[in-house]
Amino acid sequence: MNRHFRLAVFPLLLLFAEPVAAATIDFETIPGSAPVQGMVISDQFEGITFSVSEGSSFNVYQYGSGYESHVAWTLQPSGVANTLVDGVDHGAWFAQYDAPGTPGRFLTIDLDSPASSVAFNLLDVDFGNGGPDPQERWEVRAYDALGALLGSVALEAGDPGTGDGLATLVAIGGFGGPVIRRVELDSTTDSPGGNGGGWGLDDLVIVPEPSVALLACPLLIACAMRRRRLPVPTAHEREATENAS
Repeated sequence: MNRHFRLAVFPLLLLFAEPVAAATIDFETIPGSAPVQGMVISDQFEGITFSVSEGSSFNVYQYGSGYESHVAWTLQPSGVANTLVDGVDHGAWFAQYDAPGTPGRFLTIDLDSPASSVAFNLLDVDFGNGGPDPQERWEVRAYDALGALLGSVALEAGDPGTGDGLATLVAIGGFGGPVIRRVELDSTTDSPGGNGGGWGLDDLVIVPEPSVALLACPLLIACAMRRRRLPVPTAHEREATENAS
């Protein structure tokens, strides 16, 4: 590697030595619109697309809004719907799809650029409460750009951190770098009619932020262009340099 090229790349290396930004989606704001009850979430967030298989959709709802959501949970013993008790302020909005547990129905989060990790809060994982089957069960799967399964995480009612009105942190990553291009959230609850119990998703965090990761290609191009623009010494300048030495 010649000296000019090494100097051109050095700022790029410094950039990625810094902490990489994370995209956080808490559904309190929706690009281009304020959240409204039942709004479908799909491709409003830059670099991220949400979809649900088997004819469902991913919608936002307000905490404490009663039974207007697809599958509300009831906080005991108060009987208040869609309310958390973990003592943490999760804002006013969360998201969900209906009938979790329906065979073949799951949430897909597609990323325009690769991520190192994806995390979120899964709400009210308590159907069955750790007793006899059926239990509320969830599986999170991560895939690379070619659709190959990178790994999965399983969670069910009764696991540490789960329970009535609780937000349970779920995270997947650790695959040796930013290689995650798709994440699936699937309720594998074995229950009649596909009713996997009330639930929700909130506080989605994707590292690195898709728009930040997409900077890599333009920066590399800029470095290459900078290298081409370096002045080439003329014959007279080369002769002057040789005489001076």
